[in-house]
Amino acid sequence: MVRINPRVRWRWEKDKVILNNLMILNETAGTILESLHKTEDIASAAEQIHQQFPDIPSNKIYKDVSTFVEILQQWNIVIPEDSEEYWLKVCPEYMKMIAVNFQNVLSAPLEVSCEVTSACNAKCMHCLASSAHNQRDLTTHEWEKIIDEIAQINVFSVLLTGGEPLLRKDLEQLVKKCASKGIITGVSTNGYLLSESRIESLSSAGVAGFAISLDGIDAETHDTFRGVKGLYHRVMDAINVLVGRKIECSVLISINKMNITQIIDMVQFLDNMGVSQIPLLRFKLLGRAQENSWLEPDAQDYIRLLKEVSKVEKELSNALILYPDLPMKFFEKSIGVDVYEQLRKEGKVEVCGAGIISCTLGPSGDIKPCDVSGDVSLGNIKEVPLKDIWDNSEIFKKLRTLGKKDQKPCNVCTFNEVCLTGCKALPSQIGDNGDICTADPICVKCFNTFKEEVVQ
Repeated sequence: MVRINPRVRWRWEKDKVILNNLMILNETAGTILESLHKTEDIASAAEQIHQQFPDIPSNKIYKDVSTFVEILQQWNIVIPEDSEEYWLKVCPEYMKMIAVNFQNVLSAPLEVSCEVTSACNAKCMHCLASSAHNQRDLTTHEWEKIIDEIAQINVFSVLLTGGEPLLRKDLEQLVKKCASKGIITGVSTNGYLLSESRIESLSSAGVAGFAISLDGIDAETHDTFRGVKGLYHRVMDAINVLVGRKIECSVLISINKMNITQIIDMVQFLDNMGVSQIPLLRFKLLGRAQENSWLEPDAQDYIRLLKEVSKVEKELSNALILYPDLPMKFFEKSIGVDVYEQLRKEGKVEVCGAGIISCTLGPSGDIKPCDVSGDVSLGNIKEVPLKDIWDNSEIFKKLRTLGKKDQKPCNVCTFNEVCLTGCKALPSQIGDNGDICTADPICVKCFNTFKEEVVQ
């Protein structure tokens, strides 16, 4: 017996189905998936489909359904009845597939990041915000109304973030509300307040997993970078509990000058602990990071790191490495174009989906493309429905059509048809005085560093 993975969500987009692992199914496959969901039995699903299409021989339908189930099992969409392995495999080149099938226009975001508070108990040297509680956070009731609205437009997942979301005493209530609406819910935290009892209460409320930050191999590095003494040990305790309880846990590493020589040791250490996913995040000169620009690695730092990560990745037993969104030229210089292409096909390179598959809600309800968009607001959800902003915002429309060939200096770069790098929704791009046709600063830095090699 098999069943649909309880973490799977899907919805119809015109005549196709899109799932929360970003796989796209045609109408026939979507019909089979829904029949499986209703029956959780291959024979019963085949019989149900045969009733809809009586002219097709039942044995052919059964064979086709069985073959389709085998494919779904490879992606962990369908799992054995007694399995508790819920981690979904992300469909490769999903942004390309969304562009081809939907022209980057979906009926609603697939994921919404909710900054449930601007308050924070850390003083991270790279914080996108100032960590000052300078906005009025929405109330419990206001967030619950927003969750109702998000559920109504069939958003698959919500990431509760901040600030530091665990500072909210009602976080369990918000998680429970999301779970009651069938929304897959994650929590992104610095880990200081993620005690075993808090993990228990959030898990009981229905949280699907946690993203927790670790930015040093030791307490001195991590606590200095995060501005809180004792944080490292609390993070390590939390990771041990999460892994021990088999709760989904992504450990985020922000690459910077303080820890770049430690990252390989960190990856190996976390893999040995049993961590399942390690996203490596590029340092971005936003918010407080602008005051600490010396922390930003240069091109050669990143190139050396990519070489080392590619080598150690082959030795890992548990962890999936997600590579930072660095220019393709950095990958060419370090591990080669062929390896980069393979990483891209496997969905291991971060790609900007702002305004296409995701958006962010600020602490006071402002809608923006991404958490890197700063104080940019496309409207407030208390005043305008999210669906209206999603469908009609000129910024969202531009993000859905913007390509590398539209951005300077990427428009004259040899790699502009294959490079996936860069943010498109920075304040410098979509703010009041921004220019959306200006590339991410990391792309500009790449161009200036390797100009003679990349100009067409």
